Amino acid sequence: MSGHSIAHEQLEKRLASFQQKHIPNTRALFFSTGYLSNLTAITGLARLAPQGNTSIYSARLNHASLIDGVRLASIQTNALIILFYHTAPESLHDSLKKDIRPHRIIVTDGVFSMDGGLAPIEKLLAIAEQYDALLLIVDAHGFGVLGDQGHGILEQKNIHSERIIYIGTLGKAAGISGAFICAQDSFIEWLIQKGRPYIYSTATPAAIAHALLKSLKIIESDEGKRRRNHLHRLIDIWQQEMMFSTWEKVSSCTAIQPLILSSNANALLAAKLLDEAGY
Repeated sequence: MSGHSIAHEQLEKRLASFQQKHIPNTRALFFSTGYLSNLTAITGLARLAPQGNTSIYSARLNHASLIDGVRLASIQTNALIILFYHTAPESLHDSLKKDIRPHRIIVTDGVFSMDGGLAPIEKLLAIAEQYDALLLIVDAHGFGVLGDQGHGILEQKNIHSERIIYIGTLGKAAGISGAFICAQDSFIEWLIQKGRPYIYSTATPAAIAHALLKSLKIIESDEGKRRRNHLHRLIDIWQQEMMFSTWEKVSSCTAIQPLILSSNANALLAAKLLDEAGY
């Protein structure tokens, strides 16, 4: 509501360039938070079809903002919600075969913040193509750290498709704040016109866009590659050398490294000890 500046336009073009090899005719839309981008994408895309004609297939371990977006889309458009386990994407076949609603959207995190697991996006894309569905991927924990240039999970998996809607977060690896949606130009134009969380939010200050342009330059630079290599070395050290007698370490190749402490009491004690140690 406070305006779209030249800085915002430059940032969106730069963000779109990160995904242009993976989404044809791609365009980016910048948001002040990831929560707003997720709400806008899901509710806006659900409105591509008339009331009662949309089905949304949502991974069970999706982030809270995706869960809320799916619920809101159901209220607004009478969309049918079907939950699935990302570790068993084959289960989608039976549901999609029986689905008579013409508009289908598969919604998944790229890196799951609960267990650090990667979504099987190659399998999900194959399913989306077979049943003519859109595939919405939220790469909050992958953008900036996955892929040779840090472009995210689409680069890492070498995925290409016009039916992908890609969402990246700019408050994690990019180190500032905000988020963005990358998709075909026609989808982005639709969200500009129909995405209520986008339309009725105050625009992020232009200074944030300028800072993020610098962040993107670092991500693609030799310095960015050095930082990613360092991160992956730390992940390897943790996975190979950290051993626990009673707690459960979860296998993960991403920056999300869960440790299951088995009880609330253990979690509170660990937090207290870490605080006393200066963490």
